[in-house]
Amino acid sequence: MQTFDQSAVSAAAPEQVWKLLYDPARFPEWWAGVGSVQPGRDQAGYTMYPAGYPGFPMPQALETSREDGAVKISCLVSDICFDWRLRPSGSGTEISVHVQIPDHEAHRLDTQREVIRQSVTRLAELAAETGLARHALYDRALARKRAGGSLGFLLNRAQNLEATREDQNPCCELYPGPAGVVECTVHGNRQHARDKSERERRKKNPSRNVGDRAADQGVAS
Repeated sequence: MQTFDQSAVSAAAPEQVWKLLYDPARFPEWWAGVGSVQPGRDQAGYTMYPAGYPGFPMPQALETSREDGAVKISCLVSDICFDWRLRPSGSGTEISVHVQIPDHEAHRLDTQREVIRQSVTRLAELAAETGLARHALYDRALARKRAGGSLGFLLNRAQNLEATREDQNPCCELYPGPAGVVECTVHGNRQHARDKSERERRKKNPSRNVGDRAADQGVAS
């Protein structure tokens, strides 16, 4: 059995990194060599198609533990195992992975080292980029307020974006699209809506809700 370890530190918080790590649908965004992923019928596995080989399915076993910040992946074709771990590191996150390669796949050791090095680095960078993008809208709204202008449309977009995100699966990556419509890059940019009771509450007292949520996010004082 051949083994090696790789790690990196991301400026993103653990929960931000977790959203990219626990969901196989996000792997093509940062895992080198992963072309596409087909989710399994349950959360215990999925099928990975290597980049450049769309006709070569590779089923994978998947175990996740959000409490431990752990994701374990076992390739059912090559028997290579990847044990991913997340740990807080200051205001960011330490990402580490322990890789086990069986003897019959030992010739892939050097290749896997490079693949995982690239993947850990990209995961750390992507999580940080996503976190910065989420704060950018609030920064713009705050800057506009300090300049003496009306928060208006920006504040409502910030509110709608944050409110919509609260009700979505963690794998959703939301952003404010045209006319304040909240869209998701993961699910085909379809609009996400809040539950009916929350929408009705907002209609009854929209001005108070905007101010309260803005204050909570540091947009308004």
